[in-house]
Amino acid sequence: MMAPVMEKLSVQYGENVVKVVNVDLDQATAQEYQIQSIPTFVFIKNGVEVERKSGMMATQNLIAKIEELLE
Repeated sequence: MMAPVMEKLSVQYGENVVKVVNVDLDQATAQEYQIQSIPTFVFIKNGVEVERKSGMMATQNLIAKIEELLE
């Protein structure tokens, strides 16, 4: 259910800010970030994971988090 939202945000912010990973097709990335359930949101700033959320997330909350990390 989050896929269309994530695709839109990836276009809006660019792939350097929002990266969508299909864990079925990219198992190496899923293992690297220890993703065990979907959806999982890994928030990274300056190369360091600062927060992680599993499960659905309201679009406005997701955008707010992205904007916060871009500051």
